[in-house]
Amino acid sequence: MAVPGYQDFMYPFLKQLENGNEYKLQELYVLLDNHFHLSDKDIVELLPSGKQTLLHNRIGWARTYLSKAGLSKVVSRAVFKITDNGLKVLADTSVTRIDTKFLSKYQSFNDFVKKIQLINL
Repeated sequence: MAVPGYQDFMYPFLKQLENGNEYKLQELYVLLDNHFHLSDKDIVELLPSGKQTLLHNRIGWARTYLSKAGLSKVVSRAVFKITDNGLKVLADTSVTRIDTKFLSKYQSFNDFVKKIQLINL
């Protein structure tokens, strides 16, 4: 299996935080790798720049987007915890996937996207 896209990591990332505990990013890398049953080859695959693994990059974007939407929060450097809004999302049994379309219902996420768009002009 190839490394999934960053949006595919969003729901599983949040689900890992569901118990309310704080998780180090390094722990989440392992938990999400296991969730997707990635091969050793997938785990070490690098971006074209050669400076970061594809896995870490995709998880990084997922965690950033979840945080910007207010579903998770950074409690200290590279340590994450679910928010009350994140718990509400997981409690909604109709939600089985989180992607950018889903996150667009959160104003804080939309503000983040607008800021990025302005930077890239």
